[in-house]
Amino acid sequence: MRTVSIALVAAFMTLSGYAFACDDHAPGTEPARHSVGRESPWVAGDVREVDLEEGTITLAHGRIASLRMEPMSSMLFKAANSKLIAKAKSGDKVKFRVAMVGEQPTVTRLTIAGK
Repeated sequence: MRTVSIALVAAFMTLSGYAFACDDHAPGTEPARHSVGRESPWVAGDVREVDLEEGTITLAHGRIASLRMEPMSSMLFKAANSKLIAKAKSGDKVKFRVAMVGEQPTVTRLTIAGK
């Protein structure tokens, strides 16, 4: 009977991932896994502010139906990467796509009008 119990515990540990736990952090402090939502259609907006150090862009934008978000005169978005927002400056007219990364609305694509 004891052999069966040990085998069951070993099987459970293997299936639960415990036996293959990552060793670069303490248990219970695993890095967050961010779910990424579906990308929105293109949305028109105006750049209010760009912060390359923080990797954020503040936009006035139209309705984003896929996120159930009404038009806003100013909203801070995280950029998927700083290169996306590097050429944008306050006052630029843009079109952008956004997806939810975890709980953060994140600009995934951005084009500046006329460029």
